[in-house]
Amino acid sequence: MKAYEFPAKLNAAGSLEIPEAVLRNLSAEQEMRVIVLVSEQSDDTEPTAEELQFSGDRFRQSWHQATTGQTLPLSQLWEGVDVD
Repeated sequence: MKAYEFPAKLNAAGSLEIPEAVLRNLSAEQEMRVIVLVSEQSDDTEPTAEELQFSGDRFRQSWHQATTGQTLPLSQLWEGVDVD
């Protein structure tokens, strides 16, 4: 299994916009697992360069959370998020 890390945005239709460079590495109809990491900071602050970096440690922590059920149901994932 390969892992890709990239910034993405949720568009008004509720779909993730995946960068073209990443899409070139994926096949149509390919099954994949998605881990969504959302910053817990307030809306009025920009993320720091350190927060934007992705490390092996962060991936392992996220993977552990995903495999041990420490996740939110998809129905709760976007609660309270205003997408314009």
